[in-house]
Amino acid sequence: MSLTQYMIGASLAGLVDVATHVGMHLPRGTFRLFPVTYTGFDGRTVGDGRPMATWRFDVLTQTELNALRAYLISGNTYLMSAPVYIKTRMDDGNFATFAAIMHWPDDIDSKRIPASAGGVYQDVEIRFTGLEQVS
Repeated sequence: MSLTQYMIGASLAGLVDVATHVGMHLPRGTFRLFPVTYTGFDGRTVGDGRPMATWRFDVLTQTELNALRAYLISGNTYLMSAPVYIKTRMDDGNFATFAAIMHWPDDIDSKRIPASAGGVYQDVEIRFTGLEQVS
C-alpha cells in the first residue's frame, strides 16, 4: 500500500513512491501552472513559462536527503540540477506524471540542525521546473 501518490524516478519506468526514500517524512507539494506572472498593458495578469512544482519536507534525515540527492549524480559528481520524472499533485488536486528538471536547494547547509546526531535537516524545499506532462 502506498502512503502517497508522490513519485520520483530517473526514468518513467523507474518511478518509485517517494516514501521509499523518505519514509513517513512525506512532502507537501505545490504546483504552479505559470511560474512567471506579470501585468499586461490592459491591466490583466498574464502567465508565462512551463509549469513548476515544489516539494517541501518538514524534516529529513541525512539518509533520506542522500536518497533524494542520488537523482543528481553524474558519475562521481553531484549536479545542482538534472532531468527526472515525477508524479505530483497539480493545482486542481489531481496527480499527474511529468518529465522535469530537479533543482537541489542552494541553502541545504543552512537547513541542517547542528546538534543532531547523524544529520537532520528542516524545511527542505526541492524545486522541479520545466514540467512536461507524460501521462
